[in-house]
Amino acid sequence: NDAWGRCFVSEAMTASSKLGVDVVASSGFPLRDLSGIEKAVSLVAESGARVTLCIVFPADLEVILEMADGLGLLGTGYAWVTSQQSLEALLSGVADPARTSKQLTGLLEMQMDLLDGSRGSRFHQVLSNTSIENLDSPAFGDVLTEALISKDPCDGY
Repeated sequence: NDAWGRCFVSEAMTASSKLGVDVVASSGFPLRDLSGIEKAVSLVAESGARVTLCIVFPADLEVILEMADGLGLLGTGYAWVTSQQSLEALLSGVADPARTSKQLTGLLEMQMDLLDGSRGSRFHQVLSNTSIENLDSPAFGDVLTEALISKDPCDGY
């Protein structure tokens, strides 16, 4: 439920509408907010959704999948789409491979390019105008960060 997440949801809703996909529910919650996660997963269950776009911080994915599993929202007949980063984090700390294997049935991953659009153009412009000697200076990091930040949080997504 941060600016990036809200922008992602907005863009996903717009794209879904253009493709004729019905969005039956949408929810957000702060990082590691178990009450918010529980409400979001319950909303998915109540909506009857069979495909869930789950863009969350990696720390929340395992909890979400455990709750979804408890509500019968994983496995045959269900698809969950999440980010590569969240999936990699989940797989790096697998305590119960059998349970995780069941949870991964129907789980799809996607990669997002944060350097697409005008944000990427600014990044490449700053990088191309910087000499090799300046790449490791703190000032370069500040300039690069400014190139990636935009007044419009959805710019480049």
